Amino acid sequence: MGKKISKIYLKYPKYLRSVDDLKKALKKINMVHSEQSRKSAMKAEVIVTSSGMMDGGPVLSYMNKLKNDKKSAVLLTGYQIPGTNSRLLIEKGKLNFYGVTEKVNCEVKYYDFSAHAGHSELVEFAKRCNPEKIVLFHSSDRTPLVESLKDTAEVLTPMRGEQFSL
Repeated sequence: MGKKISKIYLKYPKYLRSVDDLKKALKKINMVHSEQSRKSAMKAEVIVTSSGMMDGGPVLSYMNKLKNDKKSAVLLTGYQIPGTNSRLLIEKGKLNFYGVTEKVNCEVKYYDFSAHAGHSELVEFAKRCNPEKIVLFHSSDRTPLVESLKDTAEVLTPMRGEQFSL
């Protein structure tokens, strides 16, 4: 995914601060694309991986190997949903490794970097669009947004698999 996104960024350089810096950075990294390259990544000083809230995927294999290494650290960014492994790690210092919950002894740091607009920005954006209907899909609790938008438009909050008409 990182390789694909990097290619997209390079295709649209006007959205980058520095194309040269991105190209330099890409020359210094090793993309992980197999089990063998994942093993090689364990020797790296920094591993960047998608987390999926740490509920599965490559991040769990990395964490399983690094969990007791006091010299290692995991840095989490953005919102971590309650009930997920990443939230368990932040709150209790533990991870569930496929049914077995274990203490994580490496350093854990959380940084609140969100890739999403906040509540007030979403409400302001929706009001400026002057929509007839608003469909809210993504949120652990959509009630605050529904309340803030109910006078702006009809607000739909479908659940997974639910059908609706626009």
